[in-house]
Amino acid sequence: IISMSFLSLRMLIRYHRELRQLGDFWPISILILAVIMLGLFYYVDFFIMWVMPFFVDSSVSMAYMKSLHLNWSWITNLIISICIFTGLFKIIHRLLLRAENLEVLNKSLDDELVKRDQLVSELGYQASHDVLTQLIYRREFELRATRLLATSGQDQTEHALCFIDLDNFKRINDSRGHTAGDEVLRQLGKRLPNSVRKRDTLARLGGDEFAVLMEHCTLDQAYRTAEAILQAIRDFEFFWEAEEFHIGASIGLVAITESTASLSELYRQADTACYLAKNNGGNYIHVYEANDAELFAHNA
Repeated sequence: IISMSFLSLRMLIRYHRELRQLGDFWPISILILAVIMLGLFYYVDFFIMWVMPFFVDSSVSMAYMKSLHLNWSWITNLIISICIFTGLFKIIHRLLLRAENLEVLNKSLDDELVKRDQLVSELGYQASHDVLTQLIYRREFELRATRLLATSGQDQTEHALCFIDLDNFKRINDSRGHTAGDEVLRQLGKRLPNSVRKRDTLARLGGDEFAVLMEHCTLDQAYRTAEAILQAIRDFEFFWEAEEFHIGASIGLVAITESTASLSELYRQADTACYLAKNNGGNYIHVYEANDAELFAHNA
């Protein structure tokens, strides 16, 4: 007990700052003081019972044992016990409060992490999607096309790409202003995804130009998808200031095979096919063929 009291006092001095972090300092002080009192009590008791008889008459020690020791030891132990349990209760209470605060803090951190993940997701979406149409924008589209070209030679599967250039859009944009033109593009951005497969990548390349990257798709299947896109654009009715407008589209379709050299070459072929579709009067789908480059050069 005596050793414990001195060790407790040493701990109180050495870990003063750490103990304060548990909360109020006085509960711990009470606990340490109680242990010191208990040690001193037993020290005095030990001295009177075993040391004093060597210096004074043993009857004095016996009188102490019968009067002072027997009458007050239980009171002293009770007081010390109350101090100990009070200190322990306060410390446990503080620890529970601290644990509760930590739980609240962890929940707050979890909420912040969820908000951060949502923000990162939103920023990632905004970085890869066109603000007006909410479609994939050009850079993200080219990244996907590049990845597809890198694997097309390995699995030897067919893919397709089509360029879409709106007809009569310039007339609306010039006569009714850019606000009307933006509204046409915004409505088409909602309409066109219904004409393609979920695995296809529909993008706005810029202005009134769109593109569709069709993975694992034969040229015949791609042509049917292009027909669905063209029909959706033909059926599109745009009203502005009580006036109705109709637009069309020129679509260039090109197959992606293991012989497709690069993204620039793929773009050139699709752009050539789209030009020839528009040169044919618009509202038309042209499938790229090997001799189209010569025909394009001649028409240009």
